[in-house]
Amino acid sequence: MAVEAEIRVKEERVRNLIEAKGLDAVVLTNQNNFAWFTCGGDNHVVTAADGGVASIVVTRDAKYI
Repeated sequence: MAVEAEIRVKEERVRNLIEAKGLDAVVLTNQNNFAWFTCGGDNHVVTAADGGVASIVVTRDAKYI
């Protein structure tokens, strides 16, 4: 599966979670969550910390980094 297609599938999964839980958005900040959603993207400066320097915000109709 191409990276773009994989990201679309993951985005759909997150949006399904948003709908199922009645949320406005989901924020992905931890390095492992960021890497999962971006298919290997890296948001860390310090490898010993769980949180990264960038977050992904997914809403019902948009996504932001």
